[in-house]
This record gives sequence, C-alpha cells and structure tokens, in this order.
Amino acid sequence: MLLSSAFIIRLILFPLPGYEIDLNTFSSWFNTAAQYGPRVFYNVVQWCDYPPLNIYIFWGFGSIANSFSIFGTPQMAYLIKLIPSIFDIATIMVIFVFLRNRINFKLAIIVASLYAFNPAIIINSAVWGQLDAIYTFLLLLSLTLALALKPKLSMVFLVLSLLTKPQSIAIAPLILFVIFKKTDARTFVVSLFAGILTMFAVIIPFQWSNPFSFLSNIYFGAYQGYTYTTVNAFNLWALGGLWVIETKFLFLIGWILFGALVV
Repeated sequence: MLLSSAFIIRLILFPLPGYEIDLNTFSSWFNTAAQYGPRVFYNVVQWCDYPPLNIYIFWGFGSIANSFSIFGTPQMAYLIKLIPSIFDIATIMVIFVFLRNRINFKLAIIVASLYAFNPAIIINSAVWGQLDAIYTFLLLLSLTLALALKPKLSMVFLVLSLLTKPQSIAIAPLILFVIFKKTDARTFVVSLFAGILTMFAVIIPFQWSNPFSFLSNIYFGAYQGYTYTTVNAFNLWALGGLWVIETKFLFLIGWILFGALVV
C-alpha cells in the first residue's frame, strides 16, 4: 500500500512542467546513447558530465524511447521522470526492510513514509525530473549493507554510486569507516578489491586507453565546469546568491571543497 501510493502520487505529478533545460539535455543524451551505445558515447556526445553508470540507463531507456518514437514528444519527459521515481520506490523499500529487522514494523512504516511522501523528494524526481534518486538509492543500500555486515556487497554498491554521481564522495568516508570498523583487515582488503572489480566491470565496455585518465577526465571535467558555489540548488550557498563564482576559504581552498571536508 505504501509503495503503490507513493508511486501513484508521482505518476499523477508527471504532467507538471519540470526543469526544461535538464530534461532536454537528458533527452539528447538518451538519444545519443540509443544511437551509438555506451562504447563511443563520450566520444560522440558534445558534452556530458555524468559518470559511466548513467550511460547504461540512458542507453536502456533511450532505446525504449526510440522504439516507441517518443523523442521530441511530451511523453519523453514522463519517461525521464519515471527513472528517479522507480529509484525512489526502491529506496523506500530499503528503508523499510532495514528498519523492520531492527526496530518494529510500525516504526519502519512511519520512517519509510516520511521519505516516501517528502515533498522535496517527490518534486525533485516526479516534477523536476532530476536523477539524484539513483545514487541516493545506491548509497543508502551500500550503507545498510555495511551495517548488516555485508562489506563486499556494500563496497560494490558504493562504487556503483560513485560511478553514478561524484557527490557520493560526501558519504563514502562514512561507509568506508563502517566497513573498516565492522570487519577485519583481510575482509576490508577483499571488499576494496570487489569495489575495484566493479569499477572495471562498469567501464570496460567504454572506449579508453587508460581507465584512470578516462574517469578523471569525466569527474574533474565536471568539477571544472561548475566553478560556482551553487547553480540552481537552494542550499546553504544559495544564501549568497546563485551562480556566484567560487572563491577561496581563508585563501587556501575553495568553498565547495571546504563544505565537502566539513561534511
């Protein structure tokens, strides 16, 4: 009942206008991925600051859009909004299952409901059409697996989250700390190795000569493309205005890096 209600609410909101610039950008990336596949995606696309795991999603849903000829139609926005909405539902399930085994059914339902019907989360996915729900799900799943003493699986999903959005780095130290504290040295090393294997499994289909330069170009290219404290997000930095050029904190590091270190 909780999952179906949360999903229906999101479906009802699909027709509301989202953030058109991003929706059009996503549509273009979906189309490129559907036409060329993951291997040469970064070579043929004019610009893309999303890490490799997203390209598989673009490819899959872009192929669906291509098959049903919905590129350039209003239904394309619905398809894009469907993706984060699905991951929202998956996140609700993770919250419920994890808490049900540790507290009780009623409290697990209450906490899961707080997430399921959080207006900010609903609007971000079902109206705005942002894809943050993907890495949110992967991060939360990684954390719950770490707490459940499943370090290797936790590391796999942590790497997948990092390969989805670089913002995952903010929570990565916490997850690594939990894994380290709850396992022995050998298990921790094996878990790290599982994460490395996961990284290579994701990027092998792409065209590259050096995996580290391939990834660094994507991540640091994205970082250098946004030299602002905040663009359109109404966060703490927005109190100083949107699209404000990042300056140095105490003349040493940028405000963005300072914020990441504080977190």
